[in-house]
Amino acid sequence: MKFLTLWEACKIIRSDLYLLSYSEDINEDLHLMKVLDLNENGIKHDIGFKIKYNVFIEWLKEMEKGIINDIDYLTLHSNGWRERDELFWAEEEYWKSELKKF
Repeated sequence: MKFLTLWEACKIIRSDLYLLSYSEDINEDLHLMKVLDLNENGIKHDIGFKIKYNVFIEWLKEMEKGIINDIDYLTLHSNGWRERDELFWAEEEYWKSELKKF
């Protein structure tokens, strides 16, 4: 699993792991994922957000200041969010099709 090393590093330094899926077109929504659990088989639990490019940049600035709650900010400013657990991630074909709809 390509994210396992990142996940292990985040646990060591006590930080969160965020993964970002984006397009070259800044007008398209970004998909930001806060990983809550991961193992050698892949992601087990996460919260995914659809956000605009400018919201992502503002979120990074606010996070740098350290005065906001990441989930609260993303939930308030996203174009949709979804918590996904082991049942979601268990079937590869299912989650691939669901992520495209999100």
